[in-house]
Amino acid sequence: METPSGLRLFACLCLLAAAFAAPAAAQAPDGSRITLSGAGGIALPLHGDFDFNAPEWQLAVRATVSRHFLLEGFFDQWRKKTQERGARFESSTTYAVKTAGVNWLARGFIDRVAITGGGGFGFLVYDRRFAQSATDCQPTSCQAFDNRFSSQSFTVQGLIGLEVPITSFVSAVGQYQFVTPIEDVGFSHSSVTGGVRVRIW
Repeated sequence: METPSGLRLFACLCLLAAAFAAPAAAQAPDGSRITLSGAGGIALPLHGDFDFNAPEWQLAVRATVSRHFLLEGFFDQWRKKTQERGARFESSTTYAVKTAGVNWLARGFIDRVAITGGGGFGFLVYDRRFAQSATDCQPTSCQAFDNRFSSQSFTVQGLIGLEVPITSFVSAVGQYQFVTPIEDVGFSHSSVTGGVRVRIW
């Protein structure tokens, strides 16, 4: 699955979340509200073969169901490229994980700080690309090797986050999320991200 397909899936999940939340949001004590957030941070893969951390970015749309309950649709991705060079070859491996899902969240307040926690279900796509080429050879005899592996799985995820208002329309956010593929828990990963959330309705 390429990124555009992932973004289409994200958009569909966001529309679905908004459709389910809209009737209840009209009764919310703080008014009907939809927010959009963008965040970046670091992913922590738990698979034994992944001895690295990776940069991650995330987009999320949240709909207010009530003062203390939210519905969220999200899309995130982490990607890491490793390289190895020997006396006669060089190789690179690119790992990428895309996740889209829906979370049901509870929200509490400590003064101006909102604390959210919850979880839900999603869908994960894992992609690995390996490329190797010879370096100590003549141009006419050099050989290259390329291999790609992809897999998909439904997921469950849980998260906890903080939100601090900056203005009436913008807040600073921080979040910890844990994602577990249902079909292969070995590909679980957690992430720590920070960014901003903007009120759009």
